[in-house]
Amino acid sequence: MMYAGAVLLILAAVFGGRKMRCAFFWPFILLALTVFNPYVFPILFIEQQGLVAQYYSFLWAVPVLLAASAGVLAVAFRFKKRWISAAIIIASAAAAIFFGTPEVSSYVDIMLPVNAMKADAELVTLCGYIMDHSLSESPLVAFERADFAEEAMAYDAAIRISGLLTEEGGEGDGGLHFQGEDYVVIGMGSKETEELLKEAGYHSIAHTPDSRIFVPES
Repeated sequence: MMYAGAVLLILAAVFGGRKMRCAFFWPFILLALTVFNPYVFPILFIEQQGLVAQYYSFLWAVPVLLAASAGVLAVAFRFKKRWISAAIIIASAAAAIFFGTPEVSSYVDIMLPVNAMKADAELVTLCGYIMDHSLSESPLVAFERADFAEEAMAYDAAIRISGLLTEEGGEGDGGLHFQGEDYVVIGMGSKETEELLKEAGYHSIAHTPDSRIFVPES
């Protein structure tokens, strides 16, 4: 696609007139002589050689599709007969579809990332376990960590958040005021809270390196 874009850029400059050259050709020449020049680039950053390895990432900034489209249109509208112009545009679109990179077919089975919100990896594990094993479609979960409680609401809307451990007064009187929590998640080092949960009839069923999940006795 890069090679096709370069050829069509030249055609756009030749057949597109002054406006096309100002919009595409001259800026490309300027960039080719500076930031896209593999001989000049290392010299400019000779004291920071680590940046040289990132050189090719600049290629993403080249508007290849825009320049290629401009070249196709510039050539197509050089012909007075409309059917010829239409044929060139259709043929160019077909070539882009069947020979472009990536192929259009690669977008058919595209999968969205599971953790699109970039939630904490441990929280993702905890929420995944809870939803996989919960008998309720919307379990009530209490998190000891306030940040987990806030993030869990945004990560999975099916999880209802309890303020059992995070709201003021939750343990202020030396006890826990349960509201029918299906799961309680505490830190590994929270011995006092663990004892209170056990006294209330909760037991541990799973854990991560830093957290432990408790459920009520059935």
